[in-house]
Amino acid sequence: MKQVVKSGFLGIILVMFFGCGQSIEAPLVELSTKSEFLFGLSADFIDIQSQDNETIIEDIIVNRGNCGVLKYKKDQSKITKYENKYLDRIEFSESGSEITMLKTTDNKSIELSDAPDTLYNGEKRLDFYNSLDEISKSIYTDIIYAKLAFGEKTSAILNCKLSNVIEAEIVTNGGSFTYTFNK
Repeated sequence: MKQVVKSGFLGIILVMFFGCGQSIEAPLVELSTKSEFLFGLSADFIDIQSQDNETIIEDIIVNRGNCGVLKYKKDQSKITKYENKYLDRIEFSESGSEITMLKTTDNKSIELSDAPDTLYNGEKRLDFYNSLDEISKSIYTDIIYAKLAFGEKTSAILNCKLSNVIEAEIVTNGGSFTYTFNK
């Protein structure tokens, strides 16, 4: 019995210690389905609303990483800049057509056309992104990263069913906030 009380007391102290370090108010979090999102299809979202004047959303982790959240997306304007700036990364096929190449941190080449259009947290495809050198990563836009003022909202697309969401962790400039959802 004493051991249980000691562990519980230590847990409360740790929560109080780490909780006090957060310098922003916890954002509001909701789950939603938006119909007619793209080509008449619906999509499930996690919606975040700032309760502070300077909230920076750095990451969103759903179901401890087991439910993907759209993290990165190819950005055509960034691809065009990449192709214009890094001419040394353009190769030519046997037919003479241009092939844009991405480079990995171990200096391997990957065709841009083989790069996924979207990358979700919790998926192996995110390993692909992490293997790219910094220049090659520049073709992607970080969808999650957002600077929010009080009352502003941002949303992220989920890659799992809304009914399967149990927990979401929102990582901000003021710390991490964990939310649980009842089914």
